[in-house]
Amino acid sequence: MIYQENDERFGVGLQRTKTGKFIIIASESRTTSECHLFNADDTSMPAQVVSARIEGVEYSVDHYSHQPTNELESYEKLFIVTNYSGADNFALMECSLDATTAENWQLVIPNRSDERLDAIDIFSNYLVLSERSKGLEQIRIMNLSDKSISTVQFPDQVYSTGLGANLDYESQAIRIYYTSLAVPMTDVDVDCQTLAPTTVKVQAVVDHDPSRYETQRLYAPAADGVMIPVSLVRPRNSPVGQPAPLVLYGYGAYEISIDPMFSATRLSLLERGFTYAVAHVRGGGEMGRAWYEDGKMSRKNNTFSDFIAVADFLCSKGFTTPSQLVARGGSAGGLLIGAVSNARPDLFAGLVAEVPFVDCLTTMLDESLPLTIPEWEEWGDPLHDPEAYVTISAYSPYDNVKTQAYPPMLITAGLNDPRVAYWEPAKWVAKLRVTASNSQNIYLRTELEAGHHGPSGRYEGWKEEAHTMAFILSCLEVNPSAKTEKHNE
Repeated sequence: MIYQENDERFGVGLQRTKTGKFIIIASESRTTSECHLFNADDTSMPAQVVSARIEGVEYSVDHYSHQPTNELESYEKLFIVTNYSGADNFALMECSLDATTAENWQLVIPNRSDERLDAIDIFSNYLVLSERSKGLEQIRIMNLSDKSISTVQFPDQVYSTGLGANLDYESQAIRIYYTSLAVPMTDVDVDCQTLAPTTVKVQAVVDHDPSRYETQRLYAPAADGVMIPVSLVRPRNSPVGQPAPLVLYGYGAYEISIDPMFSATRLSLLERGFTYAVAHVRGGGEMGRAWYEDGKMSRKNNTFSDFIAVADFLCSKGFTTPSQLVARGGSAGGLLIGAVSNARPDLFAGLVAEVPFVDCLTTMLDESLPLTIPEWEEWGDPLHDPEAYVTISAYSPYDNVKTQAYPPMLITAGLNDPRVAYWEPAKWVAKLRVTASNSQNIYLRTELEAGHHGPSGRYEGWKEEAHTMAFILSCLEVNPSAKTEKHNE
């Protein structure tokens, strides 16, 4: 069988259900989806569309089959995670294999305004729910025999968790991962009945003690009064009330959540007394679908003003000062850094923009580029929509470079980057250097053998990160050999 998707906005994915009975062919754009079921045991049968695509309706499906102990025949159905019928934060539905279209879906878990259903994982006796609540990931387990639901608990107030590889359909335990800004990646088996955890593996990090660091969840008021979550980590012995060097990271696009996860390379900064913070700005997915919608298209400026509000908040609360604050972001987060650099260059001592999407108006006007048409659902279509043209031109970093002083900037590009072409950061740097009133500290690093995610290979990646950290230290005139008192002990 050959399946062809003719709509340029859509991509196609393939997976086999855990029961083994079906292969799912999923066609998805950024706003719409359609799934087909292909019988893995009978290749002569044609693929069955679950429910024909409806513009703006997203759904994913999985197959459930179970044979009770005292019964001869098994029963089966489909579970569907969808935003159908106004379920902005997604609901869980079910249907029989004989009536799979949307009007036949039956509600299992309704849409909730304060929690987002991201995904499910199916077992013979349990259904595992991957969700978001108050900006944090959570895992809940439904017992399919009585529909009772239990929530897996975690020790930290700021953390990240998710499902691991769970291939055994009959398993009575699930494999999850757990991490935080201070705790390395940890694999845990959770008993589905008792929720008892068993740690099976912890990422090895030499001489690392998580108790030496404190993590916090803060909330910064945005310009319109919305409270922006901030995840933060710093040395536990940081002097109270004394501002410290701080790296602030942001992204804010595609409904992607920047969850608080561990990084061994980040320890190099923390051991020098730095604070590291993530601004969970609108445009990301941390707080649900409305959070994403409020930071895209005509409301994209919320992403940038949120980030500025977080930076101001951290300074006002004494965590840092503008002379100690470096902002960092990559790709769409590089667009964020570019927009912020034009709006508030005085707020930062340095900026790092990695493979930044900074010539966004020109790119979105060129439909010959392979990613432009699919991206219109994220940024708008300035080629055919005058309002989208005005909106994008108002924040496009390249088009809004000003004759003003900019902080030191490190800007990176990859010669083989298929997502953000190398000429975007190159054009931006060229314009900054001829326009900025102080262009001597604007640096461009182009990796000649790298793509969108940097050079390949562990050691080449470490070299690139070391270069970036050296730039950050130079912006703040921090002695590279200086370590915290605790580390020197």
